[in-house]
Formats: sequence, C-alpha cells, structure tokens
Amino acid sequence: SAQATAPQQASPALDPLEATPGQALDSRFTLVRRLGKGSTAVGLLVDDAQTGSRQVLKVALDDEAATRLDDEAQVLRLLPLHKRLVRLLDGPFDVGGRRALLLTSAGTRTLSEVLRERQRLSLDHLERFGSELLEAAQALDAAGLRHRDVKPANIGVVRTPKHGEHLVLFDFSLARARSTDVRAGTPPYLDPFLEQGGRTGYDSAAELYAVAVVLHEMASGQQ
Repeated sequence: SAQATAPQQASPALDPLEATPGQALDSRFTLVRRLGKGSTAVGLLVDDAQTGSRQVLKVALDDEAATRLDDEAQVLRLLPLHKRLVRLLDGPFDVGGRRALLLTSAGTRTLSEVLRERQRLSLDHLERFGSELLEAAQALDAAGLRHRDVKPANIGVVRTPKHGEHLVLFDFSLARARSTDVRAGTPPYLDPFLEQGGRTGYDSAAELYAVAVVLHEMASGQQ
C-alpha cells in the first residue's frame, strides 16, 4: 500500500529586523539596506514588488512600538501633500509578524549625518536647507499639525542628479503626544520656556524653537 505523505509545514515568516540585504520580506518586499534605528522602529530601504519602486519600510521594534506606529499612521494621513514632508504610502500592516508602515523615501542620509561630515554648511546649502526646513514647518502649521521632534536626525537629505540635495522631514512618532506633555521631544531642541510664563502646553512657538535650534546648528556647527 502507498504510504501517506506527511503535510509540509510552511516555513516561518522572516523577521524583517533579522533580514539581510537581498532577502525577501513576505514576498512583497526585498531588503536593500538598513537605514537606521530609533526608539520605536527601524527604517529599511526596500524594493516594493507591488509598485516596482524603492521605498522605506518602518518596522516596529515591539508591541508597544506597534501601537505608536498606528498612531503615527493617523497623523501621516492628515499631512498635506508637500515635497518637504514624508508621505504614507501604505499601512499599517504586518510584515514577518511585526507592524510596519510603507513611506516615501527621505533619502539614505540624515541632516545629522551630513553635519557630522561637514561640521557646518556652506552658505549655498544653508540658504537652501534653511528655506526648505521653514517650508516644512509652515506646511505643518497651516494644517494645524505639530511634528514635536524636529531635529537633524529626523530630517532626511535627498539627492537627485538633476536638483542636488534637498530636505524631507520624517518620523512623526511623537506628533500625537498631548500638548500638555511638555517633555515629549529631544533636548536641546525642546523649548526650555514651555513651563514658564504661563505657557503650559506645546504650541507653534515651541515648534519654531526647535526649527531655530536646527538652523543655528546648520549655520554654526554647534547646537
């Protein structure tokens, strides 16, 4: 008599945080390179088979971070369509058992990395980057939104052969923090006057304080 064939078990999905360049993630994405790690997520540059384009997969580190990615997605859906702001393309969804968002690319380097290399910017770059950062802040303010963590590490530098280097603001993981949570953010970009003079909540002045510190850092090489 013929022997029964044991059913084959499906191999477990690859954890995107353990993947190496060239590996497939849930059949849709192929990892190109790891971009960076924050307090809640890791950014992965991926090729998307569904769209045929190269984008960024933001993957939560744990279940608590997954909740924060869900919150971030709600903010990203409200963002105005602007070339200085990252854009949500898809998600939240699960990849290899982890929550993820698919975002437009904000470049492969951050302003923080550029400043470490150059110490301070040339006048041409300072004028261009400064104007672009203010454009991003103005677009958010016009939409009644706050980033809550403006700093060079959350500003991508996109390079194109035709237009050179330009800035894109990303990482809106703190955007839904309560206005009364005056400690949400990153010193020294966090406005030290929030708890003084009757200012008990995060407001547009606090957001512009962070922008001003970044502008000073771009011009002087110092925070």
